[in-house]
Amino acid sequence: MPKNLKILCLVSVVLTACSTREAQTQPSSGGVAPVSQASTQPSPTPDSAIRRIDFANFTYPAKPVYMHGLNNFTLQNGAFKGGDEFDPVRLTYLDYGDVTGDRNEEAFTVLSTSSRGSAIPYFVYIYTFEDQKPKLLWAFATGDRADGGLREVKAAGGELLIDLYGKGKMIGRDLYADDGMTGGDCCPTHFTRVRYEWREHSFQQKATEEILSNPTGGAPVVMARYQRSSKSAKRLASAGSH
Repeated sequence: MPKNLKILCLVSVVLTACSTREAQTQPSSGGVAPVSQASTQPSPTPDSAIRRIDFANFTYPAKPVYMHGLNNFTLQNGAFKGGDEFDPVRLTYLDYGDVTGDRNEEAFTVLSTSSRGSAIPYFVYIYTFEDQKPKLLWAFATGDRADGGLREVKAAGGELLIDLYGKGKMIGRDLYADDGMTGGDCCPTHFTRVRYEWREHSFQQKATEEILSNPTGGAPVVMARYQRSSKSAKRLASAGSH
């Protein structure tokens, strides 16, 4: 065979082999794409101890919820039926964050009640995890929409922020006092933000409260709404089948 022809054949074999190898490394249009490397980003929901507490099936103190004569009540699948004597209560919002500055998360559970009227009060319970069990740090009731209604409870830099609708409305004051704001209960024009720090076994106000403009036309709670887990849903379905 002529020398030039041998060189051409050799080049052809090399190119064919390279082409085949390249084709094998490319995912086909109907195949499975190569597995990407694991993300190094932190989990959006850390596996902290307080997150393992089932606050939808949990016993709460009754004091903030105006249950006179009752020391505590228990939610089952996120609800307390109440009956003839008490209004029904349900878990409405649930969020987490470090509000004591110890780098461990606390839980903010927000309950609501059907008051058989137009009022929309909320009841906030802040729990930490201590001695292998949840420990209540603070529980309080909010007002009704523009009259000190709840806007948000959240963690910020190891501190606690509480937003209530209205001017000068904060826990410990008369939430229904006239603040000169117009717009009715449905449409507060401002909200009050108070920053607290955990000091001497209680939350202490850290700075003067802020009066901020309400960016919405209503009085929504801007927290993470409680979503019933699949486990709770299955338990509820099982209970209903008997």
